Amino acid sequence: MAPAKPTGKSFLCHFFELFEILTFVSSTTSTLSPAKWLLDVEIVSPTYVGTASMTSLNYMLPAFTTGLEALQKSFPQLNITHTFLTDPNANDCNSHVATITDVLAHWYYRERRETAIPVIMATSTYSGVVSVKRKTSPLSCYTESTTYPLASAWKVLWLNSIGPDDAQRKRLLPQTWICTSPIVANFGELYLKILRHYNWTNLNIISDPRASGKYPVAATVTAKRLISEGFSVTVRNMPNLQRDMNELLSLVKTTSRVVIVFGDAFALRRLLIAASINGMTTQEYVYIATRIFIHKLYGSFTWKLQGRPPDEDIIMRLAFQSVLLVDYFYQDDETAAKVDRIAVKWNEISVKTNSTGGDDLPTPYLVATHASFSLLGKILERINNDSSCINDPNRNSCHAELPASWFFDKKFHLDTGITTINSMGSQLTTTSMSYFNNGTGQHEAFLVASETMDASFRLEFPKSIRWYGGGSLPPNEPLCGYRGFACHPTTGIPLQTVVISAAAGCIAVCLFIVVAWIRILVPRLEQVWQPLDWKEISYASKANATPRNSHNSFYVF
Repeated sequence: MAPAKPTGKSFLCHFFELFEILTFVSSTTSTLSPAKWLLDVEIVSPTYVGTASMTSLNYMLPAFTTGLEALQKSFPQLNITHTFLTDPNANDCNSHVATITDVLAHWYYRERRETAIPVIMATSTYSGVVSVKRKTSPLSCYTESTTYPLASAWKVLWLNSIGPDDAQRKRLLPQTWICTSPIVANFGELYLKILRHYNWTNLNIISDPRASGKYPVAATVTAKRLISEGFSVTVRNMPNLQRDMNELLSLVKTTSRVVIVFGDAFALRRLLIAASINGMTTQEYVYIATRIFIHKLYGSFTWKLQGRPPDEDIIMRLAFQSVLLVDYFYQDDETAAKVDRIAVKWNEISVKTNSTGGDDLPTPYLVATHASFSLLGKILERINNDSSCINDPNRNSCHAELPASWFFDKKFHLDTGITTINSMGSQLTTTSMSYFNNGTGQHEAFLVASETMDASFRLEFPKSIRWYGGGSLPPNEPLCGYRGFACHPTTGIPLQTVVISAAAGCIAVCLFIVVAWIRILVPRLEQVWQPLDWKEISYASKANATPRNSHNSFYVF
């Protein structure tokens, strides 16, 4: 099906340029004759043309192009085709969601090559569980349609670069789904591990309901997980008015010193400015901010912004010392170098098609899409070398289905780095936590959290943190308590009266000790100094007796 008809001359030019690439990618096949194809693989991708979502074809086309090229280059003996499935009436996320089921069903029942191994490769989350209604956002496209149940019923492998969603994690449906997203989705376990490590049990969660992407979902999932583990958690939405912000912070001040902020950089900046005014950006406060990945959609998580007053930048630089920044997308140096080499091609393709200009690409989504092709290649290699089908004239009949279980609990060396798939079909993810070094004005990662096969996280500390220039992170509760009453009187009695009373008490104790000492010492003196009988005293001469006072007492020498 053809993409939706654009309007306007500039958009029309854009469409034809984009259509050239679509035609090139979709029609590229093996140069071998059908009789000599060892395997026939048909890949389809439901999508739409538009810029309302970063998972649309305008953004994802470069990764589809490089991924397919690499796969076909690795297997020239296979017939590997790829087709975009679009609806002429779908030009945004909502219309795409409304038509995706029909588009997929039309392909499967009418257009699919019956002799080919079918694979669905998607860039959006299509949930199979109807629960809480999700709102679409510029980040990705969600739907509660029956798309995934269809793939499950057909037993067609579904490689997805966004997700995973609840249906996958809870294993509510037969597993035909594999997710290659490098962005953490196991929010609750991540924060549980970090908070337990620092013994932070009392915290506030502030969520911006207007934020794009995973923020609202992450806030809900995290709060439920922490509460189930006995944490004292208070959840509040980010207010719009300054008056309401001050009221929120006054409540935070009396309940915790650790705040998790689920919102973009713009929301964080508003919160920190208000916190600074309220004296809540000191070293005893911790604001754990979250960044999905580096993109202008989420703003800049830094203290200095162009166009802002210099005084505000100074306030923000001091306030950022209280911030710990969690990055949901993390790459080590080796992986980042591999991705950078591929990203050069992504930018070139984006500029050539004039889809996004090349400087606004959602890198993690492109990484996941390219990785889906590379991961599929590992399975095709296994099928191609399967001795049980090596002499079968119709080798496709041996592997008419690609079970997702083939990917479970395995590590793969892909073009985009090392990828490990767990028993639920999800790629194990890695995140980092950074502190703000006021000396350099930059965030520095000091903690790396790597997801494990048991759905937990392993913490590593590549460097030590220098909280506020050298200290350690603060405790769960200040020495004097959240309200400060543990160090000061709470009854309204003046402090001077308390000091005087304490001094009087000390004097009384000292007098008691002196009296007790005298009562113990006097009897002992009576035992040493025996009374003399005057009749028994004899004098050698009067010269040896010298009166010392007017009393009848003498000192004998």
